[in-house]
Amino acid sequence: MQMMRLRGVWTTNAAAVLFGAGMFMSFVLVPMFVELPTTTSYGFGASITRAGLYLVPSVLAMVAFSEPSRV
Repeated sequence: MQMMRLRGVWTTNAAAVLFGAGMFMSFVLVPMFVELPTTTSYGFGASITRAGLYLVPSVLAMVAFSEPSRV
């Protein structure tokens, strides 16, 4: 716990938690939003498959910008 006193450690941990929560929210909320009927005036009325396809750009970005494993 003494390491948490270092500013670099706790800011890195806080940024990682916020980034992880944002990614989790995007993978939960985007499909729900896309699948809402168009009568709600803010949904797209997409099928489950099409809602999954809306996530493809973010998945490709994660693959492209991920750090390669060093074995």
